[in-house]
Amino acid sequence: MKSTSPERTIKVVIDTNVLISAGVSKDGNPAQIFELLLIEAIENYTSEKIILISGDPHLLEIKKFQEIKVVSPKEFLENFKTKL
Repeated sequence: MKSTSPERTIKVVIDTNVLISAGVSKDGNPAQIFELLLIEAIENYTSEKIILISGDPHLLEIKKFQEIKVVSPKEFLENFKTKL
């Protein structure tokens, strides 16, 4: 089921730990992000200048690398979900 138009899709890179967390707990922020991926509100990318969603504290300390913005699952949902 598609709920958004292509021009409203946000391109993100989802860290593996976020996907695993979504499988472990259906109630957390990672599960909500995975649901957005399933309804194609976000598009998982492996390359391009995008948003990296990660729970890794070392990556989160960086915040931005070149053109890649690094955010936690919670931060993504709070700041980017409203753009969908």
